[in-house]
Amino acid sequence: MTTDSPSSGWTVLVLAGGRGSRLGDADKAALTIGGTPALDRILSSFPEGVPVVVAGPERPTRRPVTFRQEHPRFGGPVAGIASGLEAVSTPVTVLLAVDMPWAGDLVRQLVIEFATCQGAALVPVDRSGFRQPMCAVVRTDALRSALSGLGDPRGASLRDLMSRIDVEERPLVEAENRWVEDIDTADDLRRARSTQRQRGVAAPAPWTAWSTEHEPAIHQEGAKPMMQTWIDAVCAELNLPGEVDIDVILDVARVAAHGVERPAAPVTTYLLGAAVAGGMDVTEAATKIQELVATWPKPAE
Repeated sequence: MTTDSPSSGWTVLVLAGGRGSRLGDADKAALTIGGTPALDRILSSFPEGVPVVVAGPERPTRRPVTFRQEHPRFGGPVAGIASGLEAVSTPVTVLLAVDMPWAGDLVRQLVIEFATCQGAALVPVDRSGFRQPMCAVVRTDALRSALSGLGDPRGASLRDLMSRIDVEERPLVEAENRWVEDIDTADDLRRARSTQRQRGVAAPAPWTAWSTEHEPAIHQEGAKPMMQTWIDAVCAELNLPGEVDIDVILDVARVAAHGVERPAAPVTTYLLGAAVAGGMDVTEAATKIQELVATWPKPAE
């Protein structure tokens, strides 16, 4: 899907083409938190009037976006930026990694602050003193100029790219540091999912308002997304316990679909449920299935 010509002065460029090697070559854009894929979670952070370009493989999304595959595939974040910029026509570009599930709030704040930025880029700095260029606001012409001076973007260093841009650092206060937490490992993913459950906040709903002062609308705490509402209804209809680990089930469905074949997904999740009904722990059963898929012959392309 492709966006119409934007009226906004900024475009979000989501980098979603990574290999996810420390997650077993997982597709990070498809990882679920609270039952919502990471890419859809990112997309829901921004109003419809803001165009979004996704550097990575095309996939179904809950809102219109423009996809650009980086060249070569798995060529690194700079290659993704180079490909994505081909579809950017606004004066300002937001760079955002798909594995930063909480970054939407910070990005919107940075866009507001960028109006008085003295540099060509506003880059947050975390509690450890490290820049977070994958959650930054940059003037599009400065980004294009830096790419031109860098040469071949394949495997190029993001640090080298940003060194060619006049960067203004924006230190994060303690409460903001969680916004730049990313998901690189299985422990990171478990932590993100645990945080989602502990906060008791549903997956973000699509934006419906953007005020004249560019103040973000506030999502209601505890509002249930359609997925959870459906699960509650099915559990009530079938007289089943309401506690369902959506993310584990979706993980099993995803690995079965991609590692075996698509029809294996619903059958495998049914078998997962049968194993749990027989007394096996759901995480143990899911792990056994994922380990089996990892050794399964790859489906023909």
